[in-house]
Amino acid sequence: MMIQILRGSTPRSNTWRAGIIGTLSLLGVGSGREGIPHPARGQDHAEIEKALASDEADVERMLAFRRRQVLDTSRPILERAGIALQAAAGLDRLAKSANDPTIRRRRWLQAAELLEEFNQIHPKHPQIRQSRLQIIIFRWAAADTLVWTARLDPAHQALRAEAARALDDVVSRAEAVMVEEASLSPDAITWNLRYRLALALADRVELAEEAQRFGVASGSQRKEGQLTADRRTGTDEWNRVLAVLQLKIEEPRLAALAALVRARALIGLGRLDEADRQLSQAEAVLEPDETLTPRMRLEQTAGRLQRAETLLNQSNASVPLKALERVRLALRRTTSRDQDLLLPSPNVLITALAELDRLAGDTAWGRLGLIEACRVLKPSPALGSDLAARVAQGRLLLNDPSAAADFFAAAAVALEQAPPQANANVQTAPQSDAKANPPLHPAAPPDDPATRARWVELWIQAAGAAGRAGDPIRAAAWLEPIWTLPDERLGPHGPRLGMLRALIRGQAASLPQPISDPAAVGLNLDRNGYEQALRDQLQRFPHDPSLNEARWLLGGLRAAQDPKEALELWAAIPNESPRWLDARLARLDLMLDQLHRDHRDADRDTVDSTNMAITQLIADSLHQVAADPNRRRRLELKQLEWQVHPAVRRAEEARLEADRLIEAEQTRPQVDRNPAATRAALKFKVVALALLNRQREAEEMTRQLTGQPPSSSNPHLTNLKPDDSKSNASPIISPAPLEERLDLARRLDLQAAERLSNSEQRRFAHLALMVIESILNDPQARHSPEEGLFREARLRRILALQRLGDGAAARREWDELTRTPTDALSQTPPPPNLSSLLRSTPSTIRLAAEVADAIARFDQAALLWNAYSRTLTSGTNDWLDARFHLAVSLQRLGRPRDARRVLEAAAVLVPELGGGRLQTRVAILRQQLR
Repeated sequence: MMIQILRGSTPRSNTWRAGIIGTLSLLGVGSGREGIPHPARGQDHAEIEKALASDEADVERMLAFRRRQVLDTSRPILERAGIALQAAAGLDRLAKSANDPTIRRRRWLQAAELLEEFNQIHPKHPQIRQSRLQIIIFRWAAADTLVWTARLDPAHQALRAEAARALDDVVSRAEAVMVEEASLSPDAITWNLRYRLALALADRVELAEEAQRFGVASGSQRKEGQLTADRRTGTDEWNRVLAVLQLKIEEPRLAALAALVRARALIGLGRLDEADRQLSQAEAVLEPDETLTPRMRLEQTAGRLQRAETLLNQSNASVPLKALERVRLALRRTTSRDQDLLLPSPNVLITALAELDRLAGDTAWGRLGLIEACRVLKPSPALGSDLAARVAQGRLLLNDPSAAADFFAAAAVALEQAPPQANANVQTAPQSDAKANPPLHPAAPPDDPATRARWVELWIQAAGAAGRAGDPIRAAAWLEPIWTLPDERLGPHGPRLGMLRALIRGQAASLPQPISDPAAVGLNLDRNGYEQALRDQLQRFPHDPSLNEARWLLGGLRAAQDPKEALELWAAIPNESPRWLDARLARLDLMLDQLHRDHRDADRDTVDSTNMAITQLIADSLHQVAADPNRRRRLELKQLEWQVHPAVRRAEEARLEADRLIEAEQTRPQVDRNPAATRAALKFKVVALALLNRQREAEEMTRQLTGQPPSSSNPHLTNLKPDDSKSNASPIISPAPLEERLDLARRLDLQAAERLSNSEQRRFAHLALMVIESILNDPQARHSPEEGLFREARLRRILALQRLGDGAAARREWDELTRTPTDALSQTPPPPNLSSLLRSTPSTIRLAAEVADAIARFDQAALLWNAYSRTLTSGTNDWLDARFHLAVSLQRLGRPRDARRVLEAAAVLVPELGGGRLQTRVAILRQQLR
């Protein structure tokens, strides 16, 4: 979970901002100092900053403009250096004014990269030292943003690791600069450089300590030897900080900031008297907000809790920061000598936490106090509703949704009861024992409408957290009694509760094994219950916006059993709904599936009717998204898929449309490009080129998609240009993911399965084999193979070999894949490897049956067709087609009587034999078997 840091809410914001501004002042950046020319001839600097502040595209354009100025050799080198520094200072100002930490970090990195680019071109320019220091400052500021974001999201281990890497980078850069400046006399730049290096080192040690603390808190227990090693490493790093700051700093504010870092190191080393002297030096110069936290840490580490409270009361620091430190002090009030975790007096902690919540709320101060305090409280209604809900939020920040669910439940129950007296029943416990006892459940809802609405909302949050924790039984048990309330008592949160009720049932229904817990009896936690909950939602809240989400989910459930109902549900979703595009694409997918069946089984009129419906739906959808290029792009790709369908084959239209889409992607700004869309357009273009018999171009595009080098005998390239961006390789020449490659192979196989001449069939089989070989030979894939994907790729390779005329190789590979004797039908149970095929997905079983038929292994084909038919609904055309293929395999095995029995049994269930071409095929086979 990414937590946004509000402007000015970071406890150390004043410290680091003052540090940057102070450094800029020392260097003369942005001060109009003589010798640094105006950044742009004839262009007002304020106008440049105004443009920079507009949006990301404006920033990119302005950076490009500044780069052109910096690289303009007609300007004096000193002027260009000044331009680079002024531009970086402008980006720094934009970073400080941004609310979003991601944007702040991006602006500081842009400033650093601009200076780095100039320094690489002119490594000995007159202001190289100022420029190198500014790079260190900007990169540290970017790293510090990551540090604070990670601190406010302690369960996000990857974010903390990224922050650590960013600080390590700052340390490496600062040390490299110090080596280059070792021979120079100390000055303001030297002092700043050493301070920044020490600051980055100190931040890095504390980040590691936090990682250790939260790692232990989240249950990843560490061995004592590892903890000792970590402490030893921390000791070494704190000594390293002190060594960097040995140089005397003469600038007063910078000297005070350095003293503050020394104090942090000395506290870490346990040298508390020395730390006290350094803190006193810093407190004489710096603001109270900058020194209060280390002072409180020092006093608490020394065990002087009463003195800490006195100093806290006397401090002139900001009120929210003092409230945060009061919570931390409360956490140390009551201690147990036998535990590393110090347990507070509940009432003291709760009072401090409630005060912090009132004063700081959702700011960084409030979140920090919540994160630190919530680990030691048990869920109880005695906490009070508001505080229990806040603690639940803290538990979510610690990635402990199970405990969060209990705290939300406690918050809801607190609204059902009379206000507790003096928090008498509040308890604390190590975080390993965070469950309430006894369990909390909804009782009588409050009478007051506003309180009752809050009560419903809290139970929704409790059930949502339980669902996130993988406990649908607990979530459903909380939701069901509330769902039975009449609408007037359910209140405004009723639609949310209904959707969550359905989603919880869906979560339970998707579990690998049915729920057998007796507590689940009557909760309908299965697929039928999920479907019914969605229908309940549609019926009870027909005018709520959640209606469209319910339609979307119910359509997905019904698509396989009743495609017509699914199409009707999705068609009812309006354009303004976020699900509209998903619904349109899903409708087109269902209709394309129907087109495939019609092409296989029905007459030409039916195929034409389905094609007309698809054409109209695509045209209407494209008209509705004419002004939205991103949504239009997805629909245009679906249109491409339709154009190359075997029942359509508008190859030239598809080729031209693919070229247009690819060109449009290439002309987009880099940030808006979609490599997956480009690869999809390329994929359909390969099929279109093969249909047009433009084999060489199709092969070269296939090589691009699969990461193979261009053919030495065929240097023909596509009209695509490599991406000239520095950041990423061209999405066009980057290999497609394995699943995308396999999808291309499927589409080529679909074309090859048509009634084609041998040369046409070989053309598609050759391209399919190129794609499949790239999958099977992919180095990364060989180290982490996905069983289903590789099984399908091997099956398609056998099919391609057979179509290319190498039947012997195809049969050898089949035998290696299945390792079965010739008479597979006589084996009871089937041989192990064939059994694994039979346990595959229905689509893979069908593919295996088609492969076995193609290589004349009819006994195995019969077994597979029989297994595939059992995965289908009896009486459908798909089921009848599978039984038809089973009968064909049995006929080819010389077992006409068995084949006849299969068809006669099918005719009983489907007297009309599917109609269209399927009926004709079945009738002809029945006639042959008589």
